Amino acid sequence: DVNDKLSLRFPKLYLPGQQGTLFNYKNFFISLFHGIFTSLMIFFIPYGAFLQTMGQDGEAPSDYQSFAVVAASSLIITVNLQ
Repeated sequence: DVNDKLSLRFPKLYLPGQQGTLFNYKNFFISLFHGIFTSLMIFFIPYGAFLQTMGQDGEAPSDYQSFAVVAASSLIITVNLQ
């Protein structure tokens, strides 16, 4: 962000936006598919890990709250790493 005086002095600042080099349909769809792929991995990896878990007593020790904590923690770690 620049103030109005600098934007009038340097009009080339607006060329990438006018030419669509920084944000166009290709970049949009790459970002869209990257988000879909990441969200599927964040959901299905913990889902697969919790799907077949059994305790020593034969009952499933995993519940929805544990799954939600793992998925939310994975999301936070993934967003911070990206």
